[in-house]
Amino acid sequence: MLSRLRDIAHAAAAVFAAVVLSCAPVRAAEPFKPQVGQAGKDVIWVPTPERAVERMLRMARVGPADFLVDLGSGDGRIVIAAAKDLGARGFGVDLNPDMVKLSQYRAQQAGVSERARFYLRDIFQTDLRQASVVTMFLLPELNMRLRPALLQLAPGTRIVAHAFDLGEWEADEIDTATGSTLRLWVVPAAVAGRWTWSMPANGTPRRFALDMNQQYQRVGGVVMLGQQRLRLRDGRLRGDELSFVLLEQSRADQGVRYDYTGRVSGDAITGEMTSSEDGKRTQWSALRRSDH
Repeated sequence: MLSRLRDIAHAAAAVFAAVVLSCAPVRAAEPFKPQVGQAGKDVIWVPTPERAVERMLRMARVGPADFLVDLGSGDGRIVIAAAKDLGARGFGVDLNPDMVKLSQYRAQQAGVSERARFYLRDIFQTDLRQASVVTMFLLPELNMRLRPALLQLAPGTRIVAHAFDLGEWEADEIDTATGSTLRLWVVPAAVAGRWTWSMPANGTPRRFALDMNQQYQRVGGVVMLGQQRLRLRDGRLRGDELSFVLLEQSRADQGVRYDYTGRVSGDAITGEMTSSEDGKRTQWSALRRSDH
């Protein structure tokens, strides 16, 4: 009798365990197992290390207001991390259909499939205009082919690349803290041309001519102040934020330094000048001449 009761108890326990297991959530296997070094159309797949992904997103200051586009998104880790950890939205593109399916699966598993999407698409056929951040881990020749399109993005758009550069377009920041070489560029506003520059003097606006030239985020040029021609020094753009220095000889033959900052909006600049002579701050503005 005791033996029969023990058998019944064991059987009941087995049935209970089977019921519990049948009700437990089952994690589906990943649809594809990528191999490091596997061949692609233009590149082989080498994933960006997770710590480098985190650093790239930090360099670009990614937040909930951002829309990130990852060119050559592989297993989707950058877009997924931006959505899951930082609340951003975005998408990745890749030419490997298995990678795209894997990325979609991982986004779903991470609970961010509505904010992190993935498409089977050529990077050169991808519309980047929605992006506030672009990330990529591509070969140098692909970066160079992309450069004209990147420069057409809205001023202030951040671009972060793993390993390779953009030729003579120098990076605004370089980071090697993770053991990977990461570069950040901020798309500069277009400021080349002739500007009419206005600054108040004794309550009356004074107008000068400002000729600016531009090499990516570096700015040079000349300001005509009456008979004086002053060269712009340390000119630089970070997105739509412009800064430069003018040095003017005073009557005592002592140079006076004027530090200018301004914000570019199409064909207009508004900003502030600070004089080293008295520390006074003065508003200034400029309009680009359409006839130049």
